[in-house]
Amino acid sequence: MARIDAGAHAGGYLVLYATERTTDVSTRVSGSRDLALTRLVPDFADATGAHVDDTLGATFEVTSGDGMVTNRAHFLTDFHTSAPGMRHAERPKLVPIGGGQFLVLFEQWALDGGQQFEGTYALRVDGEGATLAGPTRVSDHHLPRGDDAFAYGGGAAWVTGDSADRTLSLHVVAADLGVTSAVIP
Repeated sequence: MARIDAGAHAGGYLVLYATERTTDVSTRVSGSRDLALTRLVPDFADATGAHVDDTLGATFEVTSGDGMVTNRAHFLTDFHTSAPGMRHAERPKLVPIGGGQFLVLFEQWALDGGQQFEGTYALRVDGEGATLAGPTRVSDHHLPRGDDAFAYGGGAAWVTGDSADRTLSLHVVAADLGVTSAVIP
């Protein structure tokens, strides 16, 4: 979750997550996981009732617990249609870069008889939910499991470690989705 600092929805918040679009609950993973955004109103902590800004995204029905509920989401990927059950977005990260814009980082995985990491991807979005750039493959390195991507030099960055040569590397994705990586001295 990140605060929107500029534009028509300044003061509100974007929430990024990976979710399935299917209502099937017969298996642990019932469909492809896609990236989605939900926008919260600026005073969502104090609001009674309408926490979600209903001007972003569309509603869809999902099974939660033992019943159907209605969610609202603006989807950034469409693996549900393009590769049903075979491709997933995992470890989503939302990094505000200023001017009402955000970098979205995620891992892409394929299920072709097993699980295969296909790389880390990035997109740039704004507080309206519009995709301004990407998705673009930016790295062969995994993202941290926690929410450890951070704003750095006008872009987003994360750190990986190499246990064999005992080094840390800084991976930086610029606003134009260009990438640099360097071993940290």
